Amino acid sequence: MRIKVLHTAKAESNIWHEDVLYCMPREHNEQGNFIETVTHGDVLGILDTVDGPVILSADVADELECSRDTARRKLSELHEQGKLDRRKVSRRIIYWEAEPETDSDASDRAHTAMLAGAETATETDAPEDSEIREALRGHFETDAGPATRRPQEALIDLVLLLREAGPMQKKDAETELYSKYTDYYSGPKTMWDSLSRYFGETPGIGKLGRGEYDFSSIADILIEARNE
Repeated sequence: MRIKVLHTAKAESNIWHEDVLYCMPREHNEQGNFIETVTHGDVLGILDTVDGPVILSADVADELECSRDTARRKLSELHEQGKLDRRKVSRRIIYWEAEPETDSDASDRAHTAMLAGAETATETDAPEDSEIREALRGHFETDAGPATRRPQEALIDLVLLLREAGPMQKKDAETELYSKYTDYYSGPKTMWDSLSRYFGETPGIGKLGRGEYDFSSIADILIEARNE
């Protein structure tokens, strides 16, 4: 078994400390697939163990000893299932247990969707990450973006990261994304320089200003994918 050691440095009160992070390999089943060790029930259980009515992805990562990426993904899935509500406060997304939807709530949501010009309320619901991923894969198949799969997936993961946590500073997004592609790119700067040439032709990546990025509209490619 190999242990990957990452050295990071941080300054506190002008004293430099070195942290060593140990990244253990994920477990596989007999078919070679990754074993999911963090369940939705585990995440919901944290609502009863942390102080306050809301939780952050950091709470999930700390309590369940999983990565921030896994924590965000699980929270997003629970939100899409209607079990958690969320909103962005400053640059953080907070989650809390969703109230059961009443007939009045459903009626109001449908009326809002109709006023927005949608044919049905379903079409205006926020798309799941899996739908966005498939739509972007189809977009890249039209000769847009990089020609190989791994850079394409990196761009898709960046779009989903910005959707979840944006707006983000370049350095933060670069570091977060690189943690998933250490086996492909030699460093975060090399990865960012390679991918940034495709930002203009990748729906979902918007630049707000110098060194700041956010999630942008992907409505066109979603409509195209749904009509296929």
